[in-house]
Amino acid sequence: MASFNDYQPSPETDDEMLPVVDWDDRQTGLATRRDIHAQGLLHRAVHVVLTDGCGSLLLQKRSSRKDAYPGWWDISVGGHVSPGEAYAEAAVREIAEEMGVRGTTPQLAAILPPQLVSGWEHVHVFACAIDPACVVPDPAEVDDHRWVSCEELLANASPEASSIEWRLTPSALRSIRAWLDVGAPGLRTN
Repeated sequence: MASFNDYQPSPETDDEMLPVVDWDDRQTGLATRRDIHAQGLLHRAVHVVLTDGCGSLLLQKRSSRKDAYPGWWDISVGGHVSPGEAYAEAAVREIAEEMGVRGTTPQLAAILPPQLVSGWEHVHVFACAIDPACVVPDPAEVDDHRWVSCEELLANASPEASSIEWRLTPSALRSIRAWLDVGAPGLRTN
């Protein structure tokens, strides 16, 4: 199974500078994305669960060019928090960059502490209901996407799934479970 320990450089983003933080999420410095992942430094990320408001959530298939879990199914949107950027700002930016959806107001659903499964990220999990017709994924970031029900996801998705169609990154599964634990905000809005 692929993991964050199997880091392979990605020249497009390796030199991107990101905040390095401590266990209390206080910034202690800056480092390149490459160094953060290679050295297992604590840093910040957002995960966003996008829903259609009618009971389904969006999964993205990670680009085959990604350095961790290439070609695996993942949370709707995820990304690092840039220097000087708030978690909520990063969530809005990542929704626009990865899925082409603008004008969103994601709501904070959970805060997860760093763990190996997340690549040592402090993860803020957001949720947002959107119109599925507005989704236009960036092909550099996302190879595919699909809408699934929570029931279908929980019954089939796993990092160990025998079918690649249900192989979900461990970090995504952790964030989706945290979102479900707080009542799945945004899942049903109508």
